[in-house]
Amino acid sequence: VPYAALELVDQELNRLQQAGVIQPVDYSAWAAPIVVIRKPNGTIRICADFSTGLNAALDEYQYPLPVPEDLFAKLNGGTCFAKIDFSDAYLQVEVDDDSREFLTINTHRGLFQYTRLPFGIKTAPAIFQQIIDTMLTGIPNH
Repeated sequence: VPYAALELVDQELNRLQQAGVIQPVDYSAWAAPIVVIRKPNGTIRICADFSTGLNAALDEYQYPLPVPEDLFAKLNGGTCFAKIDFSDAYLQVEVDDDSREFLTINTHRGLFQYTRLPFGIKTAPAIFQQIIDTMLTGIPNH
């Protein structure tokens, strides 16, 4: 993490900890470094670089992601549309206690464990899409 970004990283770690998204831990056999992504509004997103081990160890999670053609076909004939912007979308999804050990990040302030689905997990997009599709089940013309 660049030294100039440490204050923003501290603020984001505090925010995530206060929101219950991460919790400090003393030890973990798995710990990924973090990558800082600057958002257009000047804030940052902390992403874990799980390519250093965890992503390679994960089984593929097969769930079909929608392709644009399918989305446009569903929209055809629609009369009412809505746009939803999920704030920290993946971080809304709780992670099972048994999986949290694998979701540890190594920061300048020590180790933190995610209690929610973090950005950077290769299975996260498919898991999140399945949750959204399940939530929309039964809604006409969704």
